Amino acid sequence: MNASLKSRIALVGQGCTLAVAAVFAACSSSSEAPPVTSTPVPDAGPGGTPTIVGTGMACPEQMAAGDHYVATKVVAQVTWPQTLATAKGSDVLSIWLLTHYTVAGQAITGTVKTCGNQTPPITLTAAGSMAEGAPDGTLAKVQIAIPTSVWDAPGIPTTPITGTLGAFNVGSSFLINPAVTLDGLKQTSKWIDAANPWPSGYAGIDAADITDDDGDNAVGILAVPSAANGFYLPGTALDPSAPKADQLQVVLRTTLTLYGTSKSCTEGSGAATVSQLNNHVVGCRIVTTNAVCTPDQFGFIDANTTQYKATSGTYTTKVLPKGAAATCEDVIAALP
Repeated sequence: MNASLKSRIALVGQGCTLAVAAVFAACSSSSEAPPVTSTPVPDAGPGGTPTIVGTGMACPEQMAAGDHYVATKVVAQVTWPQTLATAKGSDVLSIWLLTHYTVAGQAITGTVKTCGNQTPPITLTAAGSMAEGAPDGTLAKVQIAIPTSVWDAPGIPTTPITGTLGAFNVGSSFLINPAVTLDGLKQTSKWIDAANPWPSGYAGIDAADITDDDGDNAVGILAVPSAANGFYLPGTALDPSAPKADQLQVVLRTTLTLYGTSKSCTEGSGAATVSQLNNHVVGCRIVTTNAVCTPDQFGFIDANTTQYKATSGTYTTKVLPKGAAATCEDVIAALP
């Protein structure tokens, strides 16, 4: 299943607005680099993360005029455990973010918004494949995606972020502290606190906390299983005759930290720590009848959904020239 993360960011310093994660060193009111510091960045994790002042050029002030929006792409190595119907596995998961940052001195504030994700295909177990009606000796595969149109919906929330900028010249450090993003859940939900353990099943989430962020008149946000290229639609029971679902409604929690350096005045890269990639299925639609799934039906899918654990990750960023008019499509086009 998918998880998601999210980034917008606006950086505003003394008369200078920085352009984001990619541009950790986006502007300067002088051609001189700030003094080198070895002070650890606050809230940076075990042992502290060093603040780095780069040795590259000071970015021109005109790069910082007005608000700047940045595309961010996170690529994480993930693993997942076996369930009754899905086999364990490991692969790569990608997340796209739209960020808008504000910098005052070395302090970063802003918001982040998810713009897309690409999860790996999931191989089913022998039991799950049999329930899908796959030929004997063949393991069925399922591929689920959240459409880009969902992320551009007006109700999709943005997540506040904080961080630290090393300096305003190329090669300086950029840190975004751990930020929790919720999709399909109230921003006041207890799940906004990463310390609250994610429930093992959808029933552990209070129904009053679930929202219709994408505005499709269904709880959670829409996820669409593929029926192309040999993929199978998720079954609603471990029975070949059980109905299949062509739409899922999901809720997501993603916790993300970024730390890296600027590579130019418009690009940056570094390490991404994706400490939580939580999800639950809270509804579905039957493909043959368009009927809403019963709790038993979507509950079976939820019990077999992929619970990812990220083992490592990287990110890249790029300033978007469209500014506040930038969309999720622009993000994915900038960092395909």
